[in-house]
Amino acid sequence: MAVHDGESTVRRALESLQAQTFTNFEVVAVDAGSTDGTARILDTMSERDMRISVTHVEDKSVFSALDLALSRARGEYVLMMRQSAWAEPALLAELLDAAQKSDLELVMGGFTVNVAVGSRELSLVAESEDRVFLTQHDFRAAAWSLFDRGLMAPLCAKLFDRQAALAAGVGFTSQAAAGAGQMDSIHGFTLGFLRDVERVGMVCATRYHVALSVGDLGLPVPGPQAYQRLETEYAATLALLRHWGMEGDAASMEMLQRRYVEILAACIDGVAGRGPIAPKAEDLESVSRMISTEHAQLAASVAQPRDSFTRAMTPSIRNGNARKAYSQAKLWGLLRHGMPAGTSPDAYV
Repeated sequence: MAVHDGESTVRRALESLQAQTFTNFEVVAVDAGSTDGTARILDTMSERDMRISVTHVEDKSVFSALDLALSRARGEYVLMMRQSAWAEPALLAELLDAAQKSDLELVMGGFTVNVAVGSRELSLVAESEDRVFLTQHDFRAAAWSLFDRGLMAPLCAKLFDRQAALAAGVGFTSQAAAGAGQMDSIHGFTLGFLRDVERVGMVCATRYHVALSVGDLGLPVPGPQAYQRLETEYAATLALLRHWGMEGDAASMEMLQRRYVEILAACIDGVAGRGPIAPKAEDLESVSRMISTEHAQLAASVAQPRDSFTRAMTPSIRNGNARKAYSQAKLWGLLRHGMPAGTSPDAYV
C-alpha cells in the first residue's frame, strides 16, 4: 500500500485485510508524506497487528512509495491495495488458491468502482470469470476482451508472482514498467508485467471494491491531466500489442481504438463539465488539441463506441469541431446533472 492523506478510508482498507480468511500475509504500507491523521492511524494499527509494517517518508510520490513498498515485500505473491478500497474476506484465499492450483504468475479478479458526486453515485463493474490460460498464445489471443472489460490494466484485484515481477524488472517509476518509455504509471506496472507473462488465471468473484469522490486524487482530473494519462497509456498499450505481435489482430486494434475514443470523449466531458455554457478560449483550445491528433482522428474514424454519449460525440471529434464537441458534452453533462460520463472502470483507477 502507498497512502497519502487517506485518514477517511485507510482504516477500512486495513480492517478489510485483517478480516481475510487467509491470514498468512504481511501488509507493507508506505505513508507518502501525509499531512492529516493518516500516520497516526497506520501506526496504531501496526502496533496492534504484527502483520502490518509502516514506513513514513517525506515528499514521496505515490509511485515512488509503491516501489519502496514492493522492494520491502517478502511474500511469494503481492497484491496492491488502494487506500480507498476494501476487500471482501475471501479475496486473498480465492486468488491464492487459483494461483497455486495451476502455478500461475498472475491471477485477476473482478472489481467495482463507485464514483460519488455529492449524493449521487456512478457504479461501474469490471466482471471476471473462472478461466486459466496456460500458454502465452491462449492468453494473448483473449487479451483484447479483458482490456475491453476494464480488467487488464488496473492493479485492482490482481495477485502477482513477486519473483516474476522482479525478473521482469517492472516498477512504478521505471521505464521497464511501461515498455514504451512511460514513467510514473499505476497501469504501467501491470502493462510491463504482461509483456512476457505466460500463465494467467481469472476468478469470477468480485471481491475488491473502490470508492471515489470527485475530489479524490484517485479520480482522473478532468481535462488536460486526464488526457495526458490517456495518451501515455494508449502508447503503452499499443507498444504491448506490438510486442505480442498482435498489431495486425483486428479484434485487438478495434478494442484499442474504441477504448481510446470512449475515454477521449470522457476527457472532453471533463473540460466541459467544469466550464461555462459558452466555452472559454482556453477550453476550446484544450478540446481542439485533444481531437486533432492523428490517432484521435483514426480512432474516431474506425471505432464503434458502445455508449450513446461517445456515439454522439464521435462525429464532432472526427470533424475536428472543438466548439461543437464542447457544446455536446456540456449538454449531456447537464442532462446527467453533473455526473461523469460512464466509461470503462479502469479509467477511474
